[in-house]
Amino acid sequence: VLGILLILWTGFWCTLILGTIGMRFKDVGQAITAIMSAVFFFTPVFWHADRLREYAFIVDLNPFYHYLHIVRGSLLGEAGVGTSFIWAVACSLVVTVLGALAFGFFARRLSYWK
Repeated sequence: VLGILLILWTGFWCTLILGTIGMRFKDVGQAITAIMSAVFFFTPVFWHADRLREYAFIVDLNPFYHYLHIVRGSLLGEAGVGTSFIWAVACSLVVTVLGALAFGFFARRLSYWK
């Protein structure tokens, strides 16, 4: 339950960042769509991270993996959920600060909000 709440919290702030910047700069939406399609295949959704063997450290740098692992890993009883939870909380704090800064910086420049 905490993992899902953390994902919702981070998703809200990511949406605020991307929505604000996307409203200000119209081409950002297409770039986000392309990037998210690629990130989906780099995140171990359909495959396990242990298949990478000596390159498994690359998965540890992917924040989407940690959000996925705190929910899936705790349901399956996998090891390393605590480490992923720490990574996810750290990423959530960074995204929260960036979301507040982006909204504060660009909100005055958006034409439909005044």
